[in-house]
Amino acid sequence: MDVTPWQFPGLALSLASEFIENPPGRAPADYQEKKQDCELKAFDRLARSLKASFPQLHLCLSLDSLYGCGRAFAVCQKNHWHFVVTFKEGRTPDLWQEFQALLKLCPQQKRLLTLPDQTRRVYRWVEQLPYIDSEKRSWTLGAILCEEISPSGEITTYAWLTDLAVHRDSVIDIADQVGRLRQKIENEGFNVQKNSGLNLEHVFSQNWDHAKAYYYLLQLGHLLMQLMHHNSLHLALAKQYGRKTVLTLWGALKKIPQRLLEAFRYYLLPENFVAQAAQACHISLNTS
Repeated sequence: MDVTPWQFPGLALSLASEFIENPPGRAPADYQEKKQDCELKAFDRLARSLKASFPQLHLCLSLDSLYGCGRAFAVCQKNHWHFVVTFKEGRTPDLWQEFQALLKLCPQQKRLLTLPDQTRRVYRWVEQLPYIDSEKRSWTLGAILCEEISPSGEITTYAWLTDLAVHRDSVIDIADQVGRLRQKIENEGFNVQKNSGLNLEHVFSQNWDHAKAYYYLLQLGHLLMQLMHHNSLHLALAKQYGRKTVLTLWGALKKIPQRLLEAFRYYLLPENFVAQAAQACHISLNTS
C-alpha cells in the first residue's frame, strides 16, 4: 500500500501479506493440492483477510497486468473496491485491439500536460470499453492510454483499465495518482526490500515457515527504515549539512541503519534514555 503521490518520495506500507503456498520440497497430500497455487489464488485469500481486518476501509487497488481479468474484477466488485490495472496487449489481446479501434473513433478525447522539466504527456481514453471474461461475465471499463515524451524525445507508453468513471476531468488524476503508483509500490516497496540491505531475495532458510517469519520481520525493518528516511529531524540534519534530502546526506538507503547501528555501538546512552524517548516521541504523517 502506498500513502503518498507517485512523484514524491513517501511511505509504502503493507496492510497484509499472503504467501503463494508452493514451498520447495513439499509433497502434495492429494490431487487437489497438486494444483499449483498462484498470485490470483493468493489474491482471493488476501482480499478476504483485508476485508475482515478493515471492513470499512475504502480501497482503490493499483494492480499489475496479471490482475486484468474477470476474476480480479469480481473480487473488487464483491468488496466494493475500485481498481486501476495495468493494461497490456499480451494479457487480453482482443480487448486491447478493441481499445485501439475505439480510440480512433474518439480523437477529441485527448488531454495534454507539460511538466516543469518539459516532459510532455498525452492522455487518451475510452469511457465505456465492453469486456466479457472467461466466465461470461460482462464488464464495462474505462481505459486510458498515456504517452510520455521526454525532453530528449524518448517515448514511453502506459495504459490502464479501471472501473472508475474516466472522462476529461478525471483522466489525469486516475492515471497519475493511482495508475502510476504501481511504479512506486515496486520501486519504494519491493525493490527496496530486495536491494537496500534487507536482502529479501537471500535464501536465509530452506524451511518455508521460517522464510515467512523472516519476511514479516523484514517488513518491520522496512517500516522502520522508511520512518528513519522520512522523519523531519533527519531531514533537518540533512539541511544542516547542505543536503536537500536524507538520501543525498548518506548516499544510499542501506547506510541509514548502518549509521544507526554504529551510533548504538559507540555512544553510551543514559539509563533512562528509552523511557524519556518514548515520552517525547510522536509519529504522524506530515500533510504539509
